[in-house]
Amino acid sequence: CNNKRAETMIIKLAVILSVLISIGVAAKTEIKHNTKYYSVEVAEASELRSALQQSTPIIRSGNKFYAQTRYAINWTYNANVKNGFCKVGKPKVTAVIHTTLPKLESQNAAAIEKWEAWYTNLQAYQNKRQQHAVDTAQRLDKKLKKLKRQRHCDQLFKNATVVADEIIEDSLAEAVDYDEKTRYGYTEGAWSIFEN
Repeated sequence: CNNKRAETMIIKLAVILSVLISIGVAAKTEIKHNTKYYSVEVAEASELRSALQQSTPIIRSGNKFYAQTRYAINWTYNANVKNGFCKVGKPKVTAVIHTTLPKLESQNAAAIEKWEAWYTNLQAYQNKRQQHAVDTAQRLDKKLKKLKRQRHCDQLFKNATVVADEIIEDSLAEAVDYDEKTRYGYTEGAWSIFEN
């Protein structure tokens, strides 16, 4: 049983490390990430489903979810004016990521084992959503740097706004598509705790 727990912890650390490494390569892109946890208290493994149902603070459109990752992409730049032209100088793109996850409060070995087997999948699903936010911010940073200079800074700002709006709208559509394809993580095991 200790070997299984050690193996689970190694997998969790590998997933977390891979996310941190990918976040770290976001050169000029700033990542602000916070994770909140809510407690799920159980005495037995059979109580996990009802305890999650009762404990989750995440309710959208009347549906309960057990984890979520939400993000916002903020951007700005300094306008450099030279020889009568205005161009983007030093864009700053920030991905603000908020993740909410459950945290098991139990001494029951069967509950802990079932939780750990499921939780790895749940975290992996949320990590993909976090990475999506980072990728979106990096994409926007690259696009802003490539904007053509303009005679008027107002036009440059309009062009930058159009590019940012398109990238962010595409990102949101991709996130919705990902949720629908995976049925909010079901196909990736994020709901497997309810299958036994």
